[in-house]
Amino acid sequence: MKRQLHGDRLSKQVSVALSVFKVVTDVRRLPERLRPRHQPQLRDVQLPPAQPVRRPPPKIASNQESEAVKRLRAANEAAAAASDEAFALNDAVEARLASWKAGKEGNLRALLASLDTILWADAGWKKVGMGDLVMPNKVKIIYMKAIGKVHPDKVC
Repeated sequence: MKRQLHGDRLSKQVSVALSVFKVVTDVRRLPERLRPRHQPQLRDVQLPPAQPVRRPPPKIASNQESEAVKRLRAANEAAAAASDEAFALNDAVEARLASWKAGKEGNLRALLASLDTILWADAGWKKVGMGDLVMPNKVKIIYMKAIGKVHPDKVC
């Protein structure tokens, strides 16, 4: 899914760049004194008729090449399987996070109180009650502890 989004973003960037290029290079936008005397039109250019491309027949692979191709295909399949597994794991984590924060997006105290339900067992997070989160100073202390537990630089 991310690959498709990246491709869509890239194609959008290319189309924007192309339209900007067309605007910048449009000769009709130049003042009269800067325009070229003769601008060749597409109808003025005569192209030769297209010739079919003749490709040589494929070579018959030797046993050594076919073994290399088999190893390459196996490596590609393993990489694709690992990528699919990573995407499935990411989707599962995203779904779990979405269900945890549903309805509590603007309530930091509720998110901190329910943080123990989403963290892994080895995180060492102690359950915090809503009674502990009444005072703003205490909320800040617990928030900083939570950041210390889940920050990407400190997780591993």
